[in-house]
Amino acid sequence: MALARAVPSSGLLARFLAPIAGLGLVAWTVWPVDPDRAVSGEFHGEAQVLHIGDGLRVRAEGTGTWAGTSRSPQLYWDSGRLELSAGSELLTGVAVATPEARLHLDSGEAVVLRESGETVIWASGGPLTLTCRGQAPERLTPGRMGRCRA
Repeated sequence: MALARAVPSSGLLARFLAPIAGLGLVAWTVWPVDPDRAVSGEFHGEAQVLHIGDGLRVRAEGTGTWAGTSRSPQLYWDSGRLELSAGSELLTGVAVATPEARLHLDSGEAVVLRESGETVIWASGGPLTLTCRGQAPERLTPGRMGRCRA
């Protein structure tokens, strides 16, 4: 009988552990797993594949720069071909700016081609918003192309 009293009852153990487990669950859901961090860099003309931020894959053949944060990168594209693949729930949006256009991509894929004062954009795997300089924003769905001229 003395041995039975030394081992706590399962009800007492559950009442003791439940608040601790609850606090752990709250901390796990509130604490960010990977904090948003600053990102920046340059594209130098040669073909390259980069992973920028949290879930953005970029294949670039041309010149430009990028900045912003790991969850909301902003690319400034000067010339050449840029292929984007955004596929992470951590991304809050990707912005690409050229002298003629600005596009916003939440997820999916797009191709940007800039040359001779013209930007051509193909939405290939998810909708995006394209805004040509001086015009209203246009929603491009997969398979559609947009063109902005200087």
